[in-house]
Amino acid sequence: MFLGPVLAVLLSTFGFNIFYHDIPKLFIWLYHISYFRAAFHSLVVSMYGYNRTTLPCEELYCHYKYPEKFLYETDITDVDISENTFFVGSVGLLMHVCTVVAIWIKINRR
Repeated sequence: MFLGPVLAVLLSTFGFNIFYHDIPKLFIWLYHISYFRAAFHSLVVSMYGYNRTTLPCEELYCHYKYPEKFLYETDITDVDISENTFFVGSVGLLMHVCTVVAIWIKINRR
């Protein structure tokens, strides 16, 4: 009950809130195993990547009129969507299997 939310907060920190070059060397591995990061990067690249045209702008100056600029500034430039989708699916499947095994062990403990 306690470990799940703590891990979710920890992995989401390395998915949304911090750039790769700002992570201390000790915690680089958390960046690579964060399924929040994989899902978020895939979502952003699918929306703003693949030569998307300029975004509509009603103001005098729009900083993110060009989607490539947004991807560059958020450090989401070389992302493989299929690899990230496979990773997120694998983590989901692993968590489902772990849940089923834990419930099976609890039920058969009698």
